[in-house]
Amino acid sequence: MNSTRQTSAPRTASARGEPGPEILVSTGIGRLHLIDTASAILARGRTVGLITGWVPTPGQRGLVNIAGRVLGQKRLYERLHDRRRLLGLEGGSVRQLPAAEAALTLVAKVGLQNDDWLTTWLWSLFGWESRRHLRGARVFHVRSGAGGGGAIETARRRGMKIVVDHSIAHPTVIWKNLRENGAPGPEAERFGPTSRFWRRVMRDCELADAVLVNSDYVRRTLVEQGFAGEKIHVAYLGVDREWLGVKVEHRALAGQPIRALFAGHFVKRKGSHLLTEAARWLREKNVAVEFHVAGQAHDGPADVVAGGVASMFQFHGLLGRSELKQLVADSDLFIFPTLAEGCAKAAMEALGAGLPVITTRECGLPETADGCVQLVPLGQSEALAAAIEELGADRDRRAQCGAAGVELVRQNFGPDHFAEAVGAFYDELLGLDWAAKAAARVGTTRGGAR
Repeated sequence: MNSTRQTSAPRTASARGEPGPEILVSTGIGRLHLIDTASAILARGRTVGLITGWVPTPGQRGLVNIAGRVLGQKRLYERLHDRRRLLGLEGGSVRQLPAAEAALTLVAKVGLQNDDWLTTWLWSLFGWESRRHLRGARVFHVRSGAGGGGAIETARRRGMKIVVDHSIAHPTVIWKNLRENGAPGPEAERFGPTSRFWRRVMRDCELADAVLVNSDYVRRTLVEQGFAGEKIHVAYLGVDREWLGVKVEHRALAGQPIRALFAGHFVKRKGSHLLTEAARWLREKNVAVEFHVAGQAHDGPADVVAGGVASMFQFHGLLGRSELKQLVADSDLFIFPTLAEGCAKAAMEALGAGLPVITTRECGLPETADGCVQLVPLGQSEALAAAIEELGADRDRRAQCGAAGVELVRQNFGPDHFAEAVGAFYDELLGLDWAAKAAARVGTTRGGAR
């Protein structure tokens, strides 16, 4: 399938008779955070080519949203169109590869999203399609898993440096954590040693000149599994400023139930079974708690019914940003007993909002956040229940944790901090002074005009 460009986008550099983009960023299937990465690189004065899935135009809004309703994906147009909004297009260009993404969406609709062979093949298809765009750049910056189909080999052959963007713990660590903490079975085995997909992901990391990860925790798991530490670089994703201080007041419970928020896929890797067990502990101690779940529930409602705690849970489904902000503002605690992450975006946003966070070390939050969060041991539902009870009952401590979290994010983990970290990484990788390079390019252009 031929790639397409948005008609409203500026012409590519090659169409203007100029060199192509210096850095090609390939998102793979889905958005993840690679568009924010591309925007950060653009902000440093570089030219960037984005290789991604479908980016619908405003005229296609109705069609896309009809498709979204059929597929069970609310606000599909807004989510896809974000790819253009976040990148901006000054100094950038977009190459669309919709085939593999559309196929994987249909595969998920019919319940085959966990078919290891099919998922691996579709990701390889995306990589194979991307090869036609791998020309003229200095760097191929690719999401782990999207380097298959000969994409990384093609970029290497054409003289590019390879940066692989990886944003979750090493799969061996995930597999081990699930098996040892109450979540063996199919969910764990998807990360196991027989997984074709995760072998592909790790192969991309092995082939890279540098691996960019989103937390010190991810870096640590890769080093533990044999990667050279000097190859791995950390850039924590920034929290949008609009989240800062969303949680304004911390109420005294005065006999009212603790309102605890979980945001994300309600699955065992993220601790859904531990939250269900903690609810049972709290019920037995007559501690009143309302658990609010924002995100895809999967088997969550059936699991809490089977656990006898259905009355303690409310499942809100996928929420828009304004709805989620309101839920954050109305909650007392953010609970995320995950078994393995990269750096959980929802937990970072809760931290920036001023909502006290109870989570595990495996959540991947910055180590400097330890004074702002309550950490519980991996897989320990009783310790989780105790933390909910104690922190929920202590209004002053909740207020202190919340204020500390807002300040930590404000000072260290905004979008500008992420952009600076990515820019510093590229300074080192390419050995360039970005500002001087950009100024020289502008001067050359002006000289040519004269």
